[in-house]
Amino acid sequence: MNDEMSMTAYDGGMMSIQQDLQSHPNSYCSIKPTTTEEKKALYNMMNSSDERLADCINQVIKVKDLYIESVEVKNEEGITSIAPRIILMDTEGRTYASVSVGIYNSLRKLIQVFGEPTWPEGIAVKVVQHTKGNRKMLSLVMA
Repeated sequence: MNDEMSMTAYDGGMMSIQQDLQSHPNSYCSIKPTTTEEKKALYNMMNSSDERLADCINQVIKVKDLYIESVEVKNEEGITSIAPRIILMDTEGRTYASVSVGIYNSLRKLIQVFGEPTWPEGIAVKVVQHTKGNRKMLSLVMA
């Protein structure tokens, strides 16, 4: 992984998502731009996306690269916490955004199994949603 942020595997110590995101600088990026055009594309990826992952449930995405940053979010009660904002880039250059612990955990497992991106051929994953009561969580499964 790059020096900006490592995605720590949960082991017997069970580091919380907040501890994991706060224990590193606030971003991880698998893209290593060298040209001005590549830097512009990365900047655009970091600031906006083509799709929301929540709008892509049951769709298959061939993930090539990713960008993750920690962001502050407020819940309905106004309590602030740290959460992962994730941008996936597919093999066609389309980007997909989500603020989701479930997606973050799926990506950590993908990296454990397939190694660090960039994945030139892409890894085909399907976006799924798990529902428990009123709570909904996004996740990725192998396609």
